Amino acid sequence: MQWTEDMSVGVPMIDNIHMELINRLNGLRAAIRKQVCRYTIEDTLAFLEEYSEVHFCEQEHYMKYYGYSDYALHMEKHEDFIMELHFLKEELLNIRALGLKGSYELSVDTVQVVVDWLRDHVMIYDKELGNFLKQQSNMNHDVILCVCGGNEHIIISGKETVTD
Repeated sequence: MQWTEDMSVGVPMIDNIHMELINRLNGLRAAIRKQVCRYTIEDTLAFLEEYSEVHFCEQEHYMKYYGYSDYALHMEKHEDFIMELHFLKEELLNIRALGLKGSYELSVDTVQVVVDWLRDHVMIYDKELGNFLKQQSNMNHDVILCVCGGNEHIIISGKETVTD
């Protein structure tokens, strides 16, 4: 899957993490083709966990700060992804209990979850959020401070700086 401009939500901080998500997806697909996915699935799931903690938290701060009317629905979709990720991580634990590093099936399931997420959430709900955020006249001048994933994030004009 390649990043295309039609995937853009128009907010650099959000677009950048979506680009990274696609890069990770492509990395897992390449590992599947090379038959080494069982050795890379743990890293992919760790990235998805960080993605869900930090990226969702940052979006939540945006939505609250600007009074996004679809906040509850958007957060419900985030919770759905977190539950899917939880099931994938549980499956990895079950595989590990058998003495294995990972599995082809878990890797394929993970690819499907991410592809579905990009299609069903990013291309619909995040685009709607992006359209809303672009309409905020003060967005290019606001500074939003949030703590996500244990780090302080300063968001200025839709771009993020992480401090420890």
